[in-house]
Amino acid sequence: MQFQLLPVPKMAFDGFHFEHFLKTSAYLSGDFVDYFMIDADHLGFYIADVSGHGVSSAFVTVLLKSIMSHLLDQYRQSEDDIVLHPDQVLAVINKDIVQQKFGKYLTMFYVVVNTKTQSMAFSNGGQFPYPILHDGTSARFLIDKNLPVGLFQDAAFHRNTLELPDTFAMAMF
Repeated sequence: MQFQLLPVPKMAFDGFHFEHFLKTSAYLSGDFVDYFMIDADHLGFYIADVSGHGVSSAFVTVLLKSIMSHLLDQYRQSEDDIVLHPDQVLAVINKDIVQQKFGKYLTMFYVVVNTKTQSMAFSNGGQFPYPILHDGTSARFLIDKNLPVGLFQDAAFHRNTLELPDTFAMAMF
């Protein structure tokens, strides 16, 4: 079931190409990735790693996918725009994970790309190594030090923005 929740390995949205390879250390794991259109002008993607392995970590990835789907549905039904704000998304997930008392936490890097302005907003919930952005000439880490998601009730997450070069690649591990 966990692998059925993953997006297809290669996909393109509005000129942005996504590709992933997931090599887990166990049959059931806490490793997860997703990419999706939010609306005509925005796309979202994230990488997440739940602490530990096995059924309980895999269950948290299912919960993560459910929360993200719920936030996306709320936006599409014009109820709120949290899914467009990476820091708020991490805060919502943090609250849910802490309240559930699973004894698990996760690291997560979530990005929202505005395809019209060629800009992106991102937040990092403890994901390391940091994602790498390559503009065709040089590469740099997208450093954003925040706590992991689901450890502390009062965790706060930063929102960062940057203009995207015409041609670029981003790698996340």
